[in-house]
Amino acid sequence: MQGDLQICRAVLEDCAVFKVPVYGAKGSDDRKATCDELRLTFVEEAYIDTLHKREEAHTIVSAKDIYKKPLSVGRSDAIMNKDRQDLELGFSGAPFSKQFFSLSNLPTGAIRWKTQRYICRKAVDELNAERLPTVG
Repeated sequence: MQGDLQICRAVLEDCAVFKVPVYGAKGSDDRKATCDELRLTFVEEAYIDTLHKREEAHTIVSAKDIYKKPLSVGRSDAIMNKDRQDLELGFSGAPFSKQFFSLSNLPTGAIRWKTQRYICRKAVDELNAERLPTVG
Protein backbone atom coordinates (compact mmCIF):
# COMPACT_ATOMS: atom_id res chain seq x y z
CA MET A 1 0.00 0.00 0.00
CA GLN A 2 2.87 2.36 0.78
CA GLY A 3 4.31 2.48 -2.71
CA ASP A 4 1.21 2.21 -4.89
CA LEU A 5 -1.31 5.06 -4.73
CA GLN A 6 -4.02 3.05 -6.54
CA ILE A 7 -3.85 0.25 -3.98
CA CYS A 8 -3.69 2.83 -1.20
CA ARG A 9 -6.82 4.57 -2.47
CA ALA A 10 -8.71 1.27 -2.78
CA VAL A 11 -7.86 0.35 0.82
CA LEU A 12 -8.82 3.81 2.09
CA GLU A 13 -12.13 3.70 0.21
CA ASP A 14 -12.91 0.46 2.04
CA CYS A 15 -11.95 2.12 5.34
CA ALA A 16 -14.34 4.96 4.51
CA VAL A 17 -17.31 2.58 4.40
CA PHE A 18 -16.91 1.93 8.13
CA LYS A 19 -15.22 5.27 9.03
CA VAL A 20 -12.12 3.43 10.28
CA PRO A 21 -9.38 5.84 11.46
CA VAL A 22 -6.20 5.51 9.43
CA TYR A 23 -2.72 5.57 10.96
CA GLY A 24 0.27 6.60 8.89
CA ALA A 25 3.77 7.97 9.18
CA LYS A 26 4.20 11.71 9.50
CA GLY A 27 4.84 13.02 6.00
CA SER A 28 2.50 10.55 4.26
CA ASP A 29 0.93 13.49 2.45
CA ASP A 30 -0.74 11.45 -0.31
CA ARG A 31 -2.51 9.22 2.20
CA LYS A 32 -3.45 12.18 4.39
CA ALA A 33 -4.94 14.03 1.39
CA THR A 34 -6.94 10.96 0.36
CA CYS A 35 -8.19 10.54 3.93
CA ASP A 36 -9.24 14.20 4.01
CA GLU A 37 -11.09 13.73 0.72
CA LEU A 38 -12.86 10.62 2.06
CA ARG A 39 -13.53 12.32 5.42
CA LEU A 40 -11.46 9.79 7.33
CA THR A 41 -9.51 10.60 10.47
CA PHE A 42 -5.78 10.38 9.73
CA VAL A 43 -3.60 9.89 12.84
CA GLU A 44 0.04 10.65 12.20
CA GLU A 45 2.69 8.38 13.69
CA ALA A 46 6.29 8.74 14.76
CA TYR A 47 8.40 5.58 14.52
CA ILE A 48 10.60 5.56 17.58
CA ASP A 49 12.71 2.46 17.03
CA THR A 50 14.15 3.49 13.66
CA LEU A 51 16.15 6.29 12.09
CA HIS A 52 14.23 8.13 9.40
CA LYS A 53 15.26 9.03 5.89
CA ARG A 54 12.41 9.36 3.42
CA GLU A 55 13.89 7.56 0.40
CA GLU A 56 15.67 4.75 2.25
CA ALA A 57 14.89 1.74 4.40
CA HIS A 58 14.56 2.20 8.13
CA THR A 59 17.50 1.42 10.42
CA ILE A 60 16.74 -0.07 13.83
CA VAL A 61 18.15 1.95 16.75
CA SER A 62 19.50 1.12 20.19
CA ALA A 63 17.47 0.97 23.39
CA LYS A 64 19.10 4.26 24.46
CA ASP A 65 17.77 5.95 21.30
CA ILE A 66 14.31 4.43 21.86
CA TYR A 67 14.20 6.25 25.19
CA LYS A 68 15.38 9.55 23.69
CA LYS A 69 13.12 9.63 20.64
CA PRO A 70 9.67 9.99 22.30
CA LEU A 71 11.18 12.68 24.53
CA SER A 72 12.52 14.48 21.47
CA VAL A 73 9.17 14.29 19.66
CA GLY A 74 7.28 15.49 22.74
CA ARG A 75 9.68 18.28 23.68
CA SER A 76 10.97 19.65 20.39
CA ASP A 77 8.74 18.20 17.64
CA ALA A 78 11.79 16.59 16.05
CA ILE A 79 13.30 13.15 15.67
CA MET A 80 16.81 12.02 14.81
CA ASN A 81 17.30 10.89 11.20
CA LYS A 82 19.85 8.47 9.71
CA ASP A 83 22.41 11.26 9.45
CA ARG A 84 22.02 11.85 13.20
CA GLN A 85 20.46 15.25 12.52
CA ASP A 86 17.15 16.47 13.89
CA LEU A 87 14.29 16.07 11.46
CA GLU A 88 11.40 18.40 12.28
CA LEU A 89 8.16 16.44 12.22
CA GLY A 90 5.62 19.25 12.27
CA PHE A 91 3.19 17.86 14.84
CA SER A 92 3.07 21.37 16.35
CA GLY A 93 1.65 20.13 19.63
CA ALA A 94 -1.03 17.97 18.01
CA PRO A 95 -1.58 14.45 19.35
CA PHE A 96 0.43 11.73 17.67
CA SER A 97 0.77 8.00 17.85
CA LYS A 98 4.10 6.40 18.67
CA GLN A 99 4.78 3.24 16.73
CA PHE A 100 7.38 0.53 16.58
CA PHE A 101 8.66 -0.50 13.17
CA SER A 102 10.58 -3.63 14.29
CA LEU A 103 9.55 -6.92 12.79
CA SER A 104 7.97 -9.12 15.41
CA ASN A 105 8.16 -12.23 13.24
CA LEU A 106 11.91 -12.55 13.83
CA PRO A 107 12.98 -15.17 16.41
CA THR A 108 13.80 -12.46 18.98
CA GLY A 109 11.06 -10.09 17.82
CA ALA A 110 8.64 -10.58 20.71
CA ILE A 111 11.34 -10.10 23.34
CA ARG A 112 12.68 -7.04 21.54
CA TRP A 113 9.19 -5.56 21.23
CA LYS A 114 8.42 -6.04 24.95
CA THR A 115 11.72 -4.38 25.88
CA GLN A 116 11.09 -1.48 23.51
CA ARG A 117 7.58 -1.00 24.84
CA TYR A 118 8.87 -0.88 28.43
CA ILE A 119 11.58 1.67 27.54
CA CYS A 120 9.12 3.80 25.60
CA ARG A 121 6.59 3.71 28.45
CA LYS A 122 9.25 5.14 30.79
CA ALA A 123 9.90 8.01 28.36
CA VAL A 124 6.17 8.71 27.92
CA ASP A 125 5.71 8.69 31.71
CA GLU A 126 8.52 11.27 31.95
CA LEU A 127 6.83 13.47 29.33
CA ASN A 128 3.47 13.17 31.08
CA ALA A 129 5.03 14.12 34.42
CA GLU A 130 6.40 17.30 32.79
CA ARG A 131 3.13 18.26 31.11
CA LEU A 132 0.40 17.20 33.50
CA PRO A 133 -0.23 19.01 36.78
CA THR A 134 0.29 16.98 39.91
CA VAL A 135 -2.64 16.33 42.19
CA GLY A 136 -2.34 17.03 45.88
